[in-house]
Amino acid sequence: MDKKQPTDPAPKDADLLVLSFRGRRADEGSLLLDEYAESLSGWRGLLQLLGEIHLSAEPHLKRLRGEALLRIEVVGERRGSWEAIIGVALGAMATGIIGNRADAAATWAFKRFLRMLRAVIIAYLRQKRESTGIRELANTLRDVLDELGVSLSQDVSLTDDQQRLFPARDDDIEEIELRLAAVDRMLVLADRLDQLLKAATAALDQSCERLTVIAGKIELLEIAPDDRAVIRAELTPPAPERNWIRKTVEFDRINRRTGRALFRFAGEEPDTGAHYSRIIDPAVRKPGNRYTQAFNEAQPIEVHLRQAAPERGRLNLQWEIGSGEQAKVLFEQG
Repeated sequence: MDKKQPTDPAPKDADLLVLSFRGRRADEGSLLLDEYAESLSGWRGLLQLLGEIHLSAEPHLKRLRGEALLRIEVVGERRGSWEAIIGVALGAMATGIIGNRADAAATWAFKRFLRMLRAVIIAYLRQKRESTGIRELANTLRDVLDELGVSLSQDVSLTDDQQRLFPARDDDIEEIELRLAAVDRMLVLADRLDQLLKAATAALDQSCERLTVIAGKIELLEIAPDDRAVIRAELTPPAPERNWIRKTVEFDRINRRTGRALFRFAGEEPDTGAHYSRIIDPAVRKPGNRYTQAFNEAQPIEVHLRQAAPERGRLNLQWEIGSGEQAKVLFEQG
């Protein structure tokens, strides 16, 4: 029989997190399977997301993502209450990508990452108790990352495989193109963090009363039922500013049938992403109208526009574009 091939080195004790579930079913040594699976998936997503943000500043790790950068696995379970032991390893260390720099102290200060994990979740809970506004939460997360000296790199992926923020039907190419529309990445981070924490704390619904995150002998976090209630509350999108303004824009796309359009403000950098809008001026459906003419000729055009509430499930800043007469009438109507 062939000798068993050596496996990748297991995470050291210093790189282990323990999720301790206590109370209710957990004290009897059991958890509801769906809640337990959802919690583990949520914590994996949180560690992956925040780990990539934390490590993205490392020049030799900048292009690595997913398991090539960070490997997260359940390495054991204990009954008592119920504990899941999660190992976190730098994937590049096992593959030799970073060679002799694989020393844990040099390549990844695990304690600094845990400090970031704790700071982000505590700040999230504190802010969401005060307000469910996603803009306020995004600003809080920005402040926390700034204090930690961590930047949100454009290379870090903030969406899951389902592209929850930008749902697209297979038969609607317009929906797919809306992914190109501009959206503040801190808003996306706030939304993604909120969804992952909803999943990570699912066991608090029926399986347990306390969920504690432990590193070594240090208790990082304890999440209680009142925290779960805060987490379960839905985030509210930014309130649009409803005043009409006049601006010069350049259209990237116009659908004359629906009035949907992607545009950029004149002078905007091309890599900032287009703005999603709906042209409510009925003239857009008429042949030779000023909007489609400007689009066809790739010429800037001055329009009346105002912010509109995002469509359900999206964070894209949206605009309504109307005629001067429409703007006057709607302004008078409030």
